[in-house]
Amino acid sequence: NDLALALGFTDGVSGLIRDVDIEAQGDLGTVSAFQIISTFPDSPASSFDVANSIKAIKTLDIINGLEVTTGSLDKFAPGADVSSLDLNIAGLLKKFQVRGSLLGSSNINILGPNGNVKKFTVTGDMDGNLTVDGTVGTFQVDGDLSGDVIIRGAEGARFALKTFKLGGELTNGSLDINGDVSTMDIAGGLGAPGVGDNLTIRGNVRTLRVGSSKLTAGSDLALNLLVLGDVRTFSATGMVTGDVVIQGDVSRFTITADAVTGGTDILTGDVNIFGTVKRVD
Repeated sequence: NDLALALGFTDGVSGLIRDVDIEAQGDLGTVSAFQIISTFPDSPASSFDVANSIKAIKTLDIINGLEVTTGSLDKFAPGADVSSLDLNIAGLLKKFQVRGSLLGSSNINILGPNGNVKKFTVTGDMDGNLTVDGTVGTFQVDGDLSGDVIIRGAEGARFALKTFKLGGELTNGSLDINGDVSTMDIAGGLGAPGVGDNLTIRGNVRTLRVGSSKLTAGSDLALNLLVLGDVRTFSATGMVTGDVVIQGDVSRFTITADAVTGGTDILTGDVNIFGTVKRVD
């Protein structure tokens, strides 16, 4: 009922985790709570240090102030906004799903030879940093992204990043991907003019779309794009004010005006393609 929900008692999950330290040499099962919070906001207070693995960390509401160190994590699933998160995994992160925004002062590090991410989803905005030593299957942020994303890739992997989907804009930060990319779809723009942010891909790209949302006009590819391999399809809707460098071949290169940028100079950045370009629109 409503009273139980207000008190934090629902579906067998009750109460708060506040300023709790957990240390274990083996494995930890599922940690469930209504909220995980800190007595002192904006600084991690609760700490889960588990040598081998954690099955799941789940809340019905916010997480504010949590530090996690473990060998692998199957599921991280808070029910609302997350802030002041320090997540360090020396292995596989299967599912990271925030039903809300990932707020400032959050850092996620997936490190080591087995440091891979299968699915990373934030339904709101993301203001934080992600570093992955291995590969990422799906990275999806439904709102805006502010922060740095580094994916170092793994030797022999088909893709360092299979799917990157951004429902808003990259407002501040850089993306650095070491390896091939299947699809990057950005509904809005990438970067702000004159800031010097970068998107660097040290490999091939199948599809890169910027300004793909029909609900958004005036999107700008404002950061500097560097691709060290081939690009099958490049598409930017709105305008391109940043520099584009592609060292390999391009099958299709398209820049299209929209309702805001029509009748203006939609390309003011420098474009350098060192390989063969089959089609330009």
